[in-house]
Amino acid sequence: MKRTHKIAVVAVAAVAVLGCYMFITMRGEKPSPVPEKEKGKTTALLTQKGAQSKSVKSVDALRASVRSVTNKTGRVAQVVARGRLGADGDDVFRDENGNAYPEKEQALMRQALAVIENDDLDGARELAEKAIGSSNAELRAMAVDALSWFGQNALVELTEFMSDADEGVAEEAKSSWMRALQEIEDDGLKAGVVELTLGKLKDKDILEDVANELVGIDELAAVQVLANVIDDGKNAKAVAAAKEAYNSITGDDWSGVDAAETWLQENYTASEDDSAED
Repeated sequence: MKRTHKIAVVAVAAVAVLGCYMFITMRGEKPSPVPEKEKGKTTALLTQKGAQSKSVKSVDALRASVRSVTNKTGRVAQVVARGRLGADGDDVFRDENGNAYPEKEQALMRQALAVIENDDLDGARELAEKAIGSSNAELRAMAVDALSWFGQNALVELTEFMSDADEGVAEEAKSSWMRALQEIEDDGLKAGVVELTLGKLKDKDILEDVANELVGIDELAAVQVLANVIDDGKNAKAVAAAKEAYNSITGDDWSGVDAAETWLQENYTASEDDSAED
């Protein structure tokens, strides 16, 4: 009798469950699916794991950004001082020994002054392209001064001078680059600039300083750039700098993309602006 009673109870329960399911089905409703996380699955964040990441933005956006505001008079005076214009009471650029530079270099030095006075960004970029290959370090320094006037709009061009053979030129370019980077408020764009720069530099100390600019910005953008640089692997010094920056951001040593993805899954929370875009 007891066994028969148990069978009856089970049967009644089964009928009740079936009835509920049929009722839901007849109303056109479907049972709620099991959430992805409950299935042990998550949406990838890093592109190396298959994500369509929008966290890092192209530096092409810099071409349309707003020019920085600096002291034009002071910048022109600095360019004049570098080229020693009028050292002998004339309008000729001279070296430290008082010798006039060749006319081709004179023309480019005059252009360095003109681009600032006329707010000529295109002219500054043209000047940089011509000056970068010059053997005249003074001319290259003047080109850096001219680019510095345009702030974030000239970040790409400044990058080329950060590897200059002359230590003074390289250091001035780096300082100007750092100042210009701070003008960028968009973390995705800032990350894109850092990635581009890490791919071009060879100096260990400068690479470390540049990579550390990722510390404190949106973590997905920062880790994505570091993963890109390490995955590329073409610049060993850049890879080393990227791994150090990764440790600063996560507190962990780099051990691969899987570990980086896991860290993001456990620690990263998208900003409200990012969530709104999605």
